[in-house]
Amino acid sequence: MTDTSSPIRTIPMLACPACHSTSARTIAIGADMLRQCTACQLPYAPEYVDPAEIYVEGYHSGGVGNFGVDLSDPGWGGFLNFVGDRRIDILESVVRPPGRIVDVGCGPGHTLAAAKRRGWDTVGVELVPSAAQEAIDTFGLEVHTSTLEESGLPERSFDVVAATHVLEHMQDGAAFLTSIGRWVKPGGHIFIEVPNWQSIDRRGNHDRWYGLRPLEHMGHYSPRTLAATMRRIGFKPVAVRTPFYQYKDQTLSQALHDLGVDGLTPRLAKRVLTVREERDQGSVLLPNPMMRRVLQAVEKVAGAARLGVVVVMVAQVP
Repeated sequence: MTDTSSPIRTIPMLACPACHSTSARTIAIGADMLRQCTACQLPYAPEYVDPAEIYVEGYHSGGVGNFGVDLSDPGWGGFLNFVGDRRIDILESVVRPPGRIVDVGCGPGHTLAAAKRRGWDTVGVELVPSAAQEAIDTFGLEVHTSTLEESGLPERSFDVVAATHVLEHMQDGAAFLTSIGRWVKPGGHIFIEVPNWQSIDRRGNHDRWYGLRPLEHMGHYSPRTLAATMRRIGFKPVAVRTPFYQYKDQTLSQALHDLGVDGLTPRLAKRVLTVREERDQGSVLLPNPMMRRVLQAVEKVAGAARLGVVVVMVAQVP
């Protein structure tokens, strides 16, 4: 586990993760500053922490300071199962199922488990040993504790290579995509999910945007910049979605945050639009059925306009 009491050593970003241009301008996102490539328009971090200091034991349980996500919260399991199913829905709307899929950075395995339930032949790779072991123990998955390049899995052997919330962590995103593409069968696909720079979540929340994650997230992709990156390395985008992943147990504040307007929570809490529920962590406010329908309608329109919280892209590999 990383000693988070020690000073963090940062590394400057010298070039755009998507196109490698060194020409950039400074842009503000709330109180934080980013660089934006003047060649391809990708916003990216001015510096980052050595990944070897982050992707260690504790990354998925709140043990690496401000980095990672604490998935030990009981609410995460149901949400990740829901998201895993939604991801495979999107994949199967484009790629004929089932096939052979490898998930790069599979974490505790929820997306792979959704694919396995539908008959896919599944393999995962994950750098954090405890997460890999959880995927094995919970879902009976085959998971290699390594990078894809070091896994020993044969190249050109998968119908789909998936990487959800991995690309934005890469100092050279173009090289990462090119590399994982070597494991796709000719004519097969890669499935990528990243936080959406174009989202109303980012526009409304500024430096409170969940996708910002200073010093950890390096490239901030939109549907346009991600598609351009795919084409630049010779891959063909065939589908793009920007879902919100609105979950039935999502609190009112969480739902409004995804829309960039969680400042409305106190006002709406006083109206007949919510229900109160007792949970292990205390009392929470949930949208009532009428409010839920309003949120679904707003998110449907925003998703169609490519303003959802994430970008999901399926691209074909020659």
